Amino acid sequence: MKHELIEMQPKLIVAKEETEKKIVVVSKEKEIADVLKASISEEEAIVNLAVNEANAIKDDCQKDLDEAMPALQAAEQALGVLNPSEINTLKGFKEPA
Repeated sequence: MKHELIEMQPKLIVAKEETEKKIVVVSKEKEIADVLKASISEEEAIVNLAVNEANAIKDDCQKDLDEAMPALQAAEQALGVLNPSEINTLKGFKEPA
């Protein structure tokens, strides 16, 4: 067993050096990732604010549309009862009555 440990020592030294190099690389990458994470968090907050504002505008527009739709439908129904001869009669008037 002692013989095996003596044979493994060079491999362990190499593995230790490789591990230390990888730790340095991972540390640098983690620093970069932390900076990106902070930047993304800031952008996420801005996007969430814009989404909330857009939803408020959408809700307001939908409310206005819901109020206007009955008038539009009534106007469409009123136009549906007109026939071409009535329209031509109206065109003949010089001033609206």
